[in-house]
Amino acid sequence: MEREPLEPAVLAVELFKEENYYRRRSMTMGVVAVCCSLLGAVAVLAAVKFAPEWFAKPEAEKLVVIPLNKPTTPAQSLYTEPPAGVLDPEKVVSKTDVPKGTTSGPPSDSSPLNPFSGAIIGQTPMPDGWKPGDPPPPGTELPNGQSPTGQVGPPSNPPKSSDAILVTGRASGPDPEGDATAITSALQGAGASVRTAQHYNLSGSVIGVQIVATVPASSVSSVLSRLSSAGVGGADRWDGSVSERADRVSGMISGRIRDLRAKEAELKEKYEDDATEVVVVREEIQKLTQGLGMARSAKSAGVAVIVIGIGSL
Repeated sequence: MEREPLEPAVLAVELFKEENYYRRRSMTMGVVAVCCSLLGAVAVLAAVKFAPEWFAKPEAEKLVVIPLNKPTTPAQSLYTEPPAGVLDPEKVVSKTDVPKGTTSGPPSDSSPLNPFSGAIIGQTPMPDGWKPGDPPPPGTELPNGQSPTGQVGPPSNPPKSSDAILVTGRASGPDPEGDATAITSALQGAGASVRTAQHYNLSGSVIGVQIVATVPASSVSSVLSRLSSAGVGGADRWDGSVSERADRVSGMISGRIRDLRAKEAELKEKYEDDATEVVVVREEIQKLTQGLGMARSAKSAGVAVIVIGIGSL
């Protein structure tokens, strides 16, 4: 039995040869590469059209040199720039143009100075030992009829117009309450604001009165005279800063307040808190505290503070 020919099978195998496979793959990759190139070119063209600044060349930094001392040339001039097409040479003012007849020397109404001694030529000669820059001695004739006073700088002892005033005094009469009434009337007659506080002994009797007052500084002389007439002896006036005055007043009155508080605590051991004896001392503590506050609140040098102790104070 004869076999059939094998030509068709051989043709079918040739269709799937390896070289045909690689040829098709190369063609596919070529088509993809061409498409990618076209897309890239389109993207670049779009960027150039819509964002040209991305491709612009950056400008180089400019260095501007400004001379500090630029010399003035003879041809330099100052003028206002005329409108376009108009030039008026007559209005150009040169820096080097100096009116005739003027000089760079001193004015005609002043006398020249000797360059070696510094003395005024044609005027009173300077004494021996005088150096240029020193003030002229008294009696030296100066130009234009001037005459030196001999005073150089501020006065050696300027007036202390900003000093705060504190007046302290004592009255030691047998009747503290009566003396307090007379002194209070004298101070109020001078326009003073007055606060009084009594001081007690262990038995509850008044042994002293503390007076604190404020008065305009311009009335201090009148106040001192009135205090002397009311029986206050040896009134002392102190001048200093406002803060120092406040410290002095606090030192004098704070001790009195402590004594009254001790008296209040002692009375509370014997009486109720609302007893008359306790209430009276508490009120005096309040009055003395108010007087201290009034004295410390006088923060102007135009207000004088007065502190008077009567009796045992």
